[in-house]
Amino acid sequence: MPDSAQHDYAQIRESVRESAMGLLARREHSQLELLQKLNQKIKSQKINSKNRGFSVSNSDEVCSGEVFDREVFDREAFDAQDVSAEGISIETIIQSVIDDLATEGLQSDERFTEVYVRSYIQKGQGPTKIRMNLKRLGIESHLIDEYLYSEDIDWYENIKTVFSRKFSHSELMDSKQKSRVYRFLQSRGFTQDQISSLI
Repeated sequence: MPDSAQHDYAQIRESVRESAMGLLARREHSQLELLQKLNQKIKSQKINSKNRGFSVSNSDEVCSGEVFDREVFDREAFDAQDVSAEGISIETIIQSVIDDLATEGLQSDERFTEVYVRSYIQKGQGPTKIRMNLKRLGIESHLIDEYLYSEDIDWYENIKTVFSRKFSHSELMDSKQKSRVYRFLQSRGFTQDQISSLI
């Protein structure tokens, strides 16, 4: 690779890394999230035809109090970027940066999963919904199982807490109210066994 091409590659890689670090400074991200977000940022940037430089900034990233809600991504919606830098695809550069961040411990799907599960338990979500969201975020099943069913999580206690925030026990008196409660808890992602233990 010629010196100028190496310089351009290094510039692009550094811009991608800076952008990734900015995202990770705000909160934990899965690898798939980072890949999608960084790819989208680069798509939205204009390529300067003279120096082929990319500006990948964090200025358009909105920091929200909602930690994860707006940012569940669909794996199938990811569209790989065709643009390449000196014969190396941008997606390859992004993935290389993400791999390095994971190796350095700056990005961790394991840490992301732990934080995500805790966050969504606090929001009153059940294991079915959390599992579905984590799969869409690219998290492997064994990691999901490890954190969804860790010894210190009691889903039967969690469902009682969610129930008591929304309903009173008097609302379980008739079948119509029970059906309403059942639909609510099911929409929150609790399993049939967990719901049946309560009503």
